Amino acid sequence: MKESEAIPARPIATKRASWREQWNLVKQNRELAVFLLATTLSGFGNILASPLYRSSRSTGCS
Repeated sequence: MKESEAIPARPIATKRASWREQWNLVKQNRELAVFLLATTLSGFGNILASPLYRSSRSTGCS
């Protein structure tokens, strides 16, 4: 390992983005906004569909 590739002794502190900064990023990036909307709707769809799968298993339907 070269001297310049040495691992730093302490991890470098990184700044976390605030909610406002994250929201501004979403507003400026249409692809990101569409992705977040699609995954959100998909997640809620899975939550709503969950009882359908549970009830079909209990009746023995295949």
